[in-house]
Amino acid sequence: MNKEQKETLQGVIERVQAATSYTEHDKYGYVPTAMDIDNREWSSFEDAMKDVKSTVGNKIALRMLKPPEGQDRDSFMDETLTSATGFTQYSLLAQGTSTIVMLAKSETELAAVRLSGHPDSYLGHTTYRDDFNRSECQTLLQPIGRKVDLGENAMQAEILPPVQVLSDLAYEDRRAYHAFLDELLEDTIYTPKVHEIAALPDGTVIAFDPGECMYSPEYWDLSEADQFKAEEESLKLIESRLKGWDISPHLNPIDKNGDLKQDRFFPMLSMPTQIGYDQTPQTDFDGYRM
Repeated sequence: MNKEQKETLQGVIERVQAATSYTEHDKYGYVPTAMDIDNREWSSFEDAMKDVKSTVGNKIALRMLKPPEGQDRDSFMDETLTSATGFTQYSLLAQGTSTIVMLAKSETELAAVRLSGHPDSYLGHTTYRDDFNRSECQTLLQPIGRKVDLGENAMQAEILPPVQVLSDLAYEDRRAYHAFLDELLEDTIYTPKVHEIAALPDGTVIAFDPGECMYSPEYWDLSEADQFKAEEESLKLIESRLKGWDISPHLNPIDKNGDLKQDRFFPMLSMPTQIGYDQTPQTDFDGYRM
């Protein structure tokens, strides 16, 4: 990385720092200030879904979700999510072409629930494969609870930290961060495609959507054993580069102890234990969640 790139990235970091705003809530820990969780409207999941605008992407996914006979779709989703997570109140946070993001809370815990099509429902469709499979890449936000499968893998609900997405950050800043990731992820199984940048409470830059640090096409041609090995090697290479490069600590999602910084602010949730539902976080070779 040359001097000009470093100077450009330093400007990006300064603007990210200026835009980042979190409040440390007495019950839920770090929460983006703009989410205003004490004053926003909360309801059941079923009622929160009434605020969702229909799009082609989520219409297809929701249509594929078949509830048990005698139960409507939204109440089935509500019951499944509540049973698996313990969340009882929801509030629509954002939606994209094919995703819906809800804030969800229980008496003691808060998370962002990202609803999307399930990767296994779109076999052979590379767009959905890339956008709905969350990689292990350290520069990508990692779950704080097991994802919940809805309707025989018709949809999935990812349980994520409630981070601040910097939607208003200039295109040039996002492009500069993308160029950094291009170099960082070279010769790994990950491919960056940055649209939006999120920030941890200390201003460290992180990607939110799976499609922004997706698996490369070559990854999908490997056997399961070779996929695991390739991911292990990629994570080691990325960590080595982040340690060796002279970059701002706000571009490094790993702390000096080798742990993901996000864990300092957003610990794993204590989700209910269900029959057939394993809440124990899987880890790979070096403690990263799978």
